[in-house]
Amino acid sequence: MKKTLVLLMALIGLGTLSAKTNTVIKDYTAEMLYDFTAKNINTITPDALKAEVQKLSIKEKKRLFTMAYTHIKQSQKNGTEVDKVLLYVLAVFIPPVAVGLHTNWESTPVLINIILTLLGWLPGVVHAFYVILN
Repeated sequence: MKKTLVLLMALIGLGTLSAKTNTVIKDYTAEMLYDFTAKNINTITPDALKAEVQKLSIKEKKRLFTMAYTHIKQSQKNGTEVDKVLLYVLAVFIPPVAVGLHTNWESTPVLINIILTLLGWLPGVVHAFYVILN
């Protein structure tokens, strides 16, 4: 399952974003992007996060995805609240999975997100952000 998700993430081909903040990070790692997102969570948009992820190397994208997915699954196992930043990061990679993890796989929001993602990547990401925020 994990290898499949990493492969899907690699095949997605992430787009470009611009943050409302003027912070520019060059040659950064998955951990640095996570810290950047956590600090700017109130001002970062789905497009901005997607742009920042685009700047990562393939290896770092895989690391970021694996780190977010592992942390979310561990949080759910322990019964603790999932860190929203990790859900946002996952929403950029695979929006339906982020929505499913956040809503405990309720069929309606997941189905809506799958349809929006198939209609265009960005509508799926925006919907995932909306679901995570509410």
